Amino acid sequence: MEEKVTNVERATVKMLYSKKALSNIIASVIMILIVVTSMILVGTFVTNLLNERIESSQNCLDTMDNIIIGNEQTCYNATAKELKIFMEIKDIEIDEVLVSISDGEQANTISITSQEQTLDYIKNRLRTDPIILPSKKSGLAYYVNVSLLGLSTPREIKLVPVIDKKSCEVVDQITSIPSC
Repeated sequence: MEEKVTNVERATVKMLYSKKALSNIIASVIMILIVVTSMILVGTFVTNLLNERIESSQNCLDTMDNIIIGNEQTCYNATAKELKIFMEIKDIEIDEVLVSISDGEQANTISITSQEQTLDYIKNRLRTDPIILPSKKSGLAYYVNVSLLGLSTPREIKLVPVIDKKSCEVVDQITSIPSC
């Protein structure tokens, strides 16, 4: 009978060892699946993030040379304290442009949008309200009362497009404003 017990023990030991080996294989497979799944999730997240940034950057790049200050039409009338800014939009659709005006000591920014708006310190070419952003392939003149903005003689104008509520880099600027 002792021999039979020994054979049963041997069979039991063999079975335990084979289950351990099987559990090691299962654990390895599960670890590999976790690593692969994690890599896929991280890869998807990074790809989406990069695609969003690339698209945003591309949209901003598209505005370069498509939103400009008309240098010949932009000037400052010191007597009236009125700055005339001519903005031209070429082959691009845009919803908003930030116009920064600086007198060398301080700056003020005006948001001009594709929606009509009434502002006390800026008027359209007819010097009436409301103002609106030029449409595609057109330009408009704006008359800014720099006194109402709290500025002295303007020295610099910068244009910054806004796309999907994110400001791009300066696309055009003028640092020497002639007299009207």
